[in-house]
Amino acid sequence: MLRYVATDLFQSPAQVLVNTVNTVGVMGKGVAKEFASIYPDMYTKYRALCERHLFDIGQLWLYKTSHKWILNFPTKRHWRSPSKVEYIEAGLKKFVDTYAQKGITSISFPLLGCGNGGLDFDSQVQPVMEKYLQPLPIDVFVHLTQKFNKSEAEHLKPAEMKRWLRSNPSILSFSEFWADIIELVQNGKEIVYKNSHYLVTVNKTDDGGLHFQVRDNGFIVSEDQFMALWTHLRSVGFTWQQELPAGLHQVYGPLFTLLQCLPYIERIGIDFRYPISNDSQSGIRIVPHRIVPTRRVEEQVIH
Repeated sequence: MLRYVATDLFQSPAQVLVNTVNTVGVMGKGVAKEFASIYPDMYTKYRALCERHLFDIGQLWLYKTSHKWILNFPTKRHWRSPSKVEYIEAGLKKFVDTYAQKGITSISFPLLGCGNGGLDFDSQVQPVMEKYLQPLPIDVFVHLTQKFNKSEAEHLKPAEMKRWLRSNPSILSFSEFWADIIELVQNGKEIVYKNSHYLVTVNKTDDGGLHFQVRDNGFIVSEDQFMALWTHLRSVGFTWQQELPAGLHQVYGPLFTLLQCLPYIERIGIDFRYPISNDSQSGIRIVPHRIVPTRRVEEQVIH
């Protein structure tokens, strides 16, 4: 039975809660941001699926905890893009075809693709949800709180969203990190390492990645190598020459010099031995997320 309820999704009695997501590994605003805060392990695994290109429109990913199950439902490909009705329909069709097999007996949906997705619930989304969910023999709740708590869609303020995502780079998805790298070198980026001048450009061959050219020599760092490096750096917080992915140990100097051009990466000294090497710039780290304390203020606010 389908019911429309004017209550918060996270207060639902249903066995399963639906989390609306994109397919690039970013849970930046709205309901998805709340899910990422409550279930950080789920967010980490979801991000890994996206970065390995294993999660797409029309697919659903069920994450189970001892309390609730979370059904991750993609309504857009990229956070910079709006949701599409056909994406909603593809996900609902997959749900109808698989819910019984997965053992789902009750479920709560937000307004799919509305709010940050930019779709209109009454004219675009509600008819589609009604079509697929009304005939089901299980309890289905659609939570209407987004209709009363409207916020501007994230794709309409890309610069603001981009700044917010980079305020805590330790959770930044690879797609965002790679976009920053490409933006950095798209017109050619000159860096200097040990008095040698390198021109770094996007590699135009099928291998992709970046091309580092110094005098008559050069080398390529592939996108896959950058992904392995970012995954390790994001997990540990810092890295150095000895911990780099295969093939990068001999080129760490110019590579680190390029990466430190990003505002959230800086050079550090690191070694296995004490005292550490004379090369005081042998490693890199993600600039720690700084939480600014706020004064406690007594206010009477009703949410």
